[in-house]
Amino acid sequence: MSDELATELRKIKRELSTYKLKLKETLEFNERLRSSVGYEELEGWQPQKRIEQQYGWVFAWLHPLSSYMNQNLNKPLTPEVRNKIHNIVMAIIAQLAIYGKYGIKLPHDPREVDLDQFSKKQKNIFQKSYEPCAICGEKRITHECHIIPRSEGGPLHRDNFVMLCPLHHHLFDHSRLSKSEWDMLVGSFNEKMDAAVLYAYQARLPMLRAFWQQADETEDKNVRSNLNLDIKKTEKSRIPLFSWDFEDYKEADLWLLMAFAYQESSVHLFAEMMEGKLENTFHHAKVAVGLMEHAIEIFLKGGIVLAGKEVPKHHHLNQLFGQYKNLYPGKRLCFTCTVNELVEPSKQTPNNQYARYPTNKEGKPWEGYTHIDLAIWYKQAVKLLDDFQRLEPVMKEKYPDEYK
Repeated sequence: MSDELATELRKIKRELSTYKLKLKETLEFNERLRSSVGYEELEGWQPQKRIEQQYGWVFAWLHPLSSYMNQNLNKPLTPEVRNKIHNIVMAIIAQLAIYGKYGIKLPHDPREVDLDQFSKKQKNIFQKSYEPCAICGEKRITHECHIIPRSEGGPLHRDNFVMLCPLHHHLFDHSRLSKSEWDMLVGSFNEKMDAAVLYAYQARLPMLRAFWQQADETEDKNVRSNLNLDIKKTEKSRIPLFSWDFEDYKEADLWLLMAFAYQESSVHLFAEMMEGKLENTFHHAKVAVGLMEHAIEIFLKGGIVLAGKEVPKHHHLNQLFGQYKNLYPGKRLCFTCTVNELVEPSKQTPNNQYARYPTNKEGKPWEGYTHIDLAIWYKQAVKLLDDFQRLEPVMKEKYPDEYK
């Protein structure tokens, strides 16, 4: 074989390998799209193989739209129906665009245009009265900043907005917020739609972390030289924490302090997973849920002790919650977190046991299947911690004599 022919053959092989790689990437991308839009949920739909390869995932993609239109076959195309179809399509496009760009599976959550928020915005502009910036508190002028960008299908709804001044709006959109600015902004996500929270943590935060790393690398050398850090000395250092610091605390305070510690740990674990610092596994999430459930148990027992009652010797959250509600009636002493769902007993997965142990008392795996949505649980964990902080002083007002 001549050298020219051998060279040409190697060139053809390289091109063939390149095309194979591109084909593999295309097939993987299509499969990601198919799975992200609920392709597996199309029961009984078996198109021809050629049609499936060329168009199958598109039909799956438009499945929510088809379902809605089938439910409204004999209805006229009113503005309400038209707008609903438009919102569904926008939500589908957002799912596809974001999954194709970032590999993130957003929940399908179509939202109508928030006309009330739009009217409020126009009124504020006319009156030159603006909501403060969620980061710096600036009130002279602020914008509605989309968490899921409009260009990627983000809905025009208050649950996808955060109020930011022009500077921080620009920095947010270009992923240039500092760590402290991001930490201040996170509190604004508590009441936002789950898709927006998921986007913020899994699409926006990685871009911010890349920016922070780049900024840290430029300062790292100067910081190290200034500190002259000796790793061997830090290994020998100790930070003692003593139990006798709490000798003078009342019994109720000890219960409540422990509840706060458990719940703060739960929030920290969920945040670490949301930010990608801790691997997103079911068992990590299960431990965070277990800490949250135990925090509720300890807090409820602390409330019972605070009211002058004896500490219950069991772990049944539904019974403890019932006793708490009897001791602390009224809206001021209600939880905003969905505590009812956490304390309801379940035969298959008893509360305060399923999250703690891999098997039941008989050593058998727990019955049924479940899942833990990080975005939803993280929001509930933050809400619960806020509830603890809000309820503690009100509880002490309720039973001042017992607390003295």
